[in-house]
Amino acid sequence: MKKYVFLLLFLALLFSGCVKMRTAEDCENFDAQDALSQATWWQDTLQTDEGVVTKAEITCWHSAALSYAAWVDPMNATDCCERILSLSYAYGDQEMFYREYVLCISAISKRMQMPTVCEKIDDPDFEFEKESCMRNATPPPEICGGALFALLALGASLFFRKQGRREG
Repeated sequence: MKKYVFLLLFLALLFSGCVKMRTAEDCENFDAQDALSQATWWQDTLQTDEGVVTKAEITCWHSAALSYAAWVDPMNATDCCERILSLSYAYGDQEMFYREYVLCISAISKRMQMPTVCEKIDDPDFEFEKESCMRNATPPPEICGGALFALLALGASLFFRKQGRREG
């Protein structure tokens, strides 16, 4: 029940305009000056401008991937994650960008409950993350309606049986 109430509240916020889900177009039109203007004062003093812009760009692509995952669009979601990986060619640090890529793939596969998306993680150094991704993305087994009814009937019969012994 809580799940449905939360979903209804989220949809109400979404349609009221309070929540804006990013798309690939938003990230393709990424403005470095806008990212720098939104940075807090401590980011400017502790990090270089390039670091702030890079993190903002990664965050944009990650958010867009999660948006597509919410719409259950695995092709566009994985494409957004791969765009994070393509940033490594512009900025250099390939291991850091691959780690961000793995985090993105894990997040969208868990959201869509599609363990096949985790197959995109192909680096042997990230085998643990791949297994964790597949485990988290596997949907829980569905409980058969007949088994649920049988368990409820068993519980009710035991309850009423004890009630009958007390009265007798």
